[in-house]
Amino acid sequence: MAAPPDGNPSAALDAELISAPLTRSARMNLVDIKAEVPVVLGLDEENYDEWQNSMLAVLNRFEAAGHVNGEEDEPAQDDGGDGAGANEAEEWRREDMAIVMWIFGTISSQLVNIIAQPGLTAYDAWSELAQILTPDKPVRAAYLKAEFRNTTQGDMTVLQYWRRLKALVDALADVGVAIADDTLTLHLIRGASKRYRVVVSMILAEFHLMSSMGAQSYLMMEEYEINDTETE
Repeated sequence: MAAPPDGNPSAALDAELISAPLTRSARMNLVDIKAEVPVVLGLDEENYDEWQNSMLAVLNRFEAAGHVNGEEDEPAQDDGGDGAGANEAEEWRREDMAIVMWIFGTISSQLVNIIAQPGLTAYDAWSELAQILTPDKPVRAAYLKAEFRNTTQGDMTVLQYWRRLKALVDALADVGVAIADDTLTLHLIRGASKRYRVVVSMILAEFHLMSSMGAQSYLMMEEYEINDTETE
């Protein structure tokens, strides 16, 4: 590497890094997705086809549609010890996360709360939106009810877990399926992490007086106490 005229090797390194070709994930992160996809996908908006077509146009420009249609899986990291496989897998994950961020940036907050969860891939998000936004209301209602029944806290925080359940309840209301608040409360505590079993017992003891918001507040306070204790 030749030194610049001022003899500063650091400046030469900076110049080389700036002129180096960007990876696909880096180029994807530079995209203003709201300019490329000028619609906000929502449960109440009949714009799924327009949103999907706009997103696919961007994905195809980057030859990244395989991330959402299932044709491009994460590469194996078994690379014979030279690090190439691990680097390829890491780049794939960066690309996938960029697409997830594109999706989150072009859908309503209600939909974000429904689909957001730890470890979400672009394929997961794309597939779930296709299920949720099917024009067949009975099919949509059946899918949303199954999602509500099967949702547990897992690795989500209490707030993330609550928002997901509440968004599903609201989405069900949009298709004519009412979920009573005591049903939401019961599901909230039944699906909560076992680390909250003490406070869950307290909520059950006062269940007839407890709203879902009250139960969520109890769980969040317990979460704060547990996290505070674990950091001491």
